[in-house]
Amino acid sequence: MDQIEDAVTANNLCDCKNPITTAFELSTKLKELSLIRDESESFLKELARQVEDFSVTLMHQINTREESLMDHENIDSYGSLLDDITASAIRNSQKKFVSHPLTFRLMKSRWKYGLPHRHVPRKGFRFLLYIFVILDTALTPVLSPFIAYTFYKDQKSQKDRNVEGQKKEKSLGDVYLDYLTTPFVIFMKDKICQFVFIILHIRMCVLDSSVEPRIEEYLILIFYIGFLMSELQQYLTSESRVYLRNMWNYVDLMTLSLHAVIVILRVISVGLGGDPYHNRLLEITYYIYGVNTLLLVLRFSSILEANKTVGPLQLALFRMCVDLFIILVQFGFVIVAFSMAITMVYTAELSYVTPPPGERQSNTNRAKGFCQNGTYACLYKASTHLIWSVFGLTDLEKMESQEQLSSTVVGVLYVLFLIISVIMLVNMLVALLTNTYDKVETNADVEWKFSRAVVAEEYRRCHPIVVPFNILTVPIARWYIRRYGDIRERVS
Repeated sequence: MDQIEDAVTANNLCDCKNPITTAFELSTKLKELSLIRDESESFLKELARQVEDFSVTLMHQINTREESLMDHENIDSYGSLLDDITASAIRNSQKKFVSHPLTFRLMKSRWKYGLPHRHVPRKGFRFLLYIFVILDTALTPVLSPFIAYTFYKDQKSQKDRNVEGQKKEKSLGDVYLDYLTTPFVIFMKDKICQFVFIILHIRMCVLDSSVEPRIEEYLILIFYIGFLMSELQQYLTSESRVYLRNMWNYVDLMTLSLHAVIVILRVISVGLGGDPYHNRLLEITYYIYGVNTLLLVLRFSSILEANKTVGPLQLALFRMCVDLFIILVQFGFVIVAFSMAITMVYTAELSYVTPPPGERQSNTNRAKGFCQNGTYACLYKASTHLIWSVFGLTDLEKMESQEQLSSTVVGVLYVLFLIISVIMLVNMLVALLTNTYDKVETNADVEWKFSRAVVAEEYRRCHPIVVPFNILTVPIARWYIRRYGDIRERVS
């Protein structure tokens, strides 16, 4: 318990830190200790839960009148006060605090801050807003000079406002800039760009192979650079722990990595030239295009997480993937073990039935069984057969043998494999998935709200210009801020 004593000292207790964020850090430390202190695991987890409940209890102290004031023009001020606390809660996985009604309401308000809140709930206004966002996304190249001028004027007005200490009426540019930097708007524009990216990949999937690059591939390359810069900017503006909280970011990293492989292979294939006929390198490249399209479509389904009904189901699928991976690892060990045993039976059979070297030429009954192509090919064939057997594709005739004893031993091993894999492991997988779903269903509200908060925190820090136009705007914005500083950030 020395580490606990180091975390909770008189100096820390007397430090002028926010008690809520201190509670977050202490709760995280206790959870980490529970992973390495097996003898005190239950005690440390319970202590961590109590510390987390302490921060939630502090939020309960806000009375109804104070909470009602946060629904109006002061929402940005109150939201700013809780920004650091909420970010710390997300960083330390304090799901109860993030799912607190007050914290979550502030998060939702900040999610759409910059839009006319009083009209957002109306379905007609929402439909018009979606249409406007689509048009605004398509017109980004035309509006780029106006956006740059608006950003410059905002920086200048913030500087003047900071010097004079006055509040001025918002101009059209200020209203548009508030709309442009709204996390909800950035989220919608990002999904529109992902949809266009998917359409380009689908186009590549239905076209014939070509050594010479097509216009679709050039467009995909431009979008790829834009998404790469967007993902890098998203990672740099958030802590690594927060970035990795969103499971979809792992899919993003996979797609970006596959795109890098595609670019390298296409450069090599174009350099070598030739014809698409019997071009194995080009064939593999198009295989990767197909896999990437698959991942992009799955990534686009994250838009469903905004729905309170479908969102928890997607979270359950992610949790189930962990259980599935565990069972697949166990499946791998079982398949390798039985494949080796079956291969050994066939190898011993070949040694038994193969005639001596001097008699091979006259022997017309040369071995033609399961392992006629060699032992390594036999191992691969046995492993493949066992894998397909798990899914019910069983063909006993393929496992033919020349000796009755070998057939009996292989049959016994095969039956044992089916018992262990199909009956035991598959049912264990079903039990694990059911247990995981029950856990997620029990905490569905907390898990969904925490997931929404993670996404909101990410998009609140994203660059407002959509892919691929961010290829130009991100370097310019970073150069300007590095040279002159972000006045708005300093004022806030």
